[in-house]
Amino acid sequence: MELKSADVLKVGELEFPLDRFYYRGKKSHLWVKSRDGIDEVGMDAFLVHSTGHLNYVSINTGEVKQGKGVGNFESAKFVSRIFSPISGKIIEVNQKALDNPRQINASPYTTWLFKIEPSNPEELEGDDFISSSIELKEWVEADLIELDGE
Repeated sequence: MELKSADVLKVGELEFPLDRFYYRGKKSHLWVKSRDGIDEVGMDAFLVHSTGHLNYVSINTGEVKQGKGVGNFESAKFVSRIFSPISGKIIEVNQKALDNPRQINASPYTTWLFKIEPSNPEELEGDDFISSSIELKEWVEADLIELDGE
């Protein structure tokens, strides 16, 4: 997989660090960063940009399956579900981010939502994840065009 450098992809005003995986399943726009067998999950810059100021975030704990709902978020624009990008057990929730969701707006790549112990790490290599910076750029550009058309 190409997305393993310390580089950052810029798409318009949005930045996407290339040291993590990007989940596009269910149009989720989540990132996953693996550290010592545990995966951190957070919202990417596109999701934060399209959502606007976050007012509320909730995350459930326990066993989850890829693509299944694990929580919700709410902004002035809409309410939406958060879907797990991978299967496994949620072992930690970032309570500081839940208590103050604006941290996610301010710093989406250092403010993770939850940590998960993956039961099937190979899912990160699946079709629901972006596999190159070119593919990431095309995906974000297409979603920005769609967002501008709404």
